Amino acid sequence: MKYLIIIIPFLISCDILSPREPESPDQGDDILFQQPNSPSIVIENLRNAFQGKNPVNFIRCFQNQDLLDEFQFRASQDVAAENPGIFTNWTLNREENVVRSVFNSLSPNISPTLILSNVESTRNNRVEQYTADYEIRIQHTLDDNIEQQYAGSLLFNIVGTEDDFWYITQWSDFGSSSSTITSTWSKMKINFDQ
Repeated sequence: MKYLIIIIPFLISCDILSPREPESPDQGDDILFQQPNSPSIVIENLRNAFQGKNPVNFIRCFQNQDLLDEFQFRASQDVAAENPGIFTNWTLNREENVVRSVFNSLSPNISPTLILSNVESTRNNRVEQYTADYEIRIQHTLDDNIEQQYAGSLLFNIVGTEDDFWYITQWSDFGSSSSTITSTWSKMKINFDQ
């Protein structure tokens, strides 16, 4: 009993019994996500989220409750032909799983690279069509048979809502005729879809 009298003040004074603040779940590096009030900001958010290994912000570029059912991904022809049916009902949940898998395959101090070039865009009212060539570099720690470089062209339909926020609702992937890298973003999705 006298040991209890000695121990209780000690436990109270050292704060060992008080609850602590819970840690936030790992959502990638702290990268600023800007209000998506223009298509160019959506693209900037997408690139920053990818390079910052932030799957939550990556998916936010596509996600709006009013537009959830409108999201479509069209794989590059070669990958779609090799993997029939895989992309038929591609969802944002699958997209998020792939991105998380990519980011989890990297060492903590390594970030993926996403380079967009030859950018063109045209806007018709609340829809902007954005095309670009892309190159992705991922120095993953997985099997050597999984590519670390991907290249191709993409087409995004970026739609503006009534409250003037913009989101990617359609994404088409194409192989590149000018790059020596033959694996596309679609192939990366296949490699990391778990």
